[in-house]
Parts: sequence; C-alpha cells; structure tokens
Amino acid sequence: MELFSKSHVQLITVNTKSPETVGNMKKSENEKPGLTNEEEVRQKKIGARLKRMYDEVVEEDIPDDFLSLLESIDNAKDEHNND
Repeated sequence: MELFSKSHVQLITVNTKSPETVGNMKKSENEKPGLTNEEEVRQKKIGARLKRMYDEVVEEDIPDDFLSLLESIDNAKDEHNND
C-alpha cells in the first residue's frame, strides 16, 4: 500500500520578498501585511488545496496492519501493568 499517491503529492512553491520590499508595500486593512493581491490569492488557493488533501487523508481507513500493531502495543502495556 502506498502511503502517498502521485495525485496527493504536489510541489508547491511560494514567491517571497525581501524585508525591504515588504516594508515598502502599501497595506490596506483587508490585506494581510506584506502580501500583494496576487500573493494573497495564491495563498488562499494553496490553503484550499491543503485543506482538501488533509480532508481526504482524514477520511482514509486505517490500514489493518497498523490497527493490529496498535492492539499489540495496548495488550503488551496491559500485561506489563498487571505484573
């Protein structure tokens, strides 16, 4: 079983600005400090993609092997506590 499928793994790059450029940018009350409108839109898109990916992972079933391992650990802890 693959932990990550190719459809889930994407390279996301974000442009950054130097502190001097950020300090000289005009900021409105509706924008995040230091972000141009284009960068803010890009950040929102990235956030939406990450949320979709997270939601998909949360909805996945836990593999049987992993559940079996967790059960074995719990049983070993119970046996250790009973000694």
